[in-house]
Amino acid sequence: MENMDFACDPAPTDAISTAMAAILALEDRLDAAMRAGDVEALDQLLAEDLMFTGNHGQRVSKVDDLALHRRRDLVFEQVRASDRTVRPLADAAVVTVRLDLAGRQGGRRFEGAFRFTRVWAWRDGRWQLLAAHGSRIAGGSPLDRS
Repeated sequence: MENMDFACDPAPTDAISTAMAAILALEDRLDAAMRAGDVEALDQLLAEDLMFTGNHGQRVSKVDDLALHRRRDLVFEQVRASDRTVRPLADAAVVTVRLDLAGRQGGRRFEGAFRFTRVWAWRDGRWQLLAAHGSRIAGGSPLDRS
């Protein structure tokens, strides 16, 4: 069940409801594209000037992210979303989500619970992921205790 947080009137307008549904669908598409390593889908979802900050403080651009997936240097075996909150703004939306992730990066295995903040912006007639930041949740998942 999705937790939806509204930045304005508690009773959403039709436009806000439509935007919320679109963002939730895009979040699901993003998670599926990450899990599948679908570079074409990721290319469509990510803004050209994407700013991503990883859980170790590294900055990753769209070009960098797509290259990692293309080379299979980043492989997600599990991407499980929960505790998602969407806050619509004028031409943007801020999403927080818990992701339980498992996979390999650079040949090294990783797994654990992470909290992501994602910013979607309405540009050129479509929603694009403009910025994201991920942080590990210490002890937040049975995966962390393995």
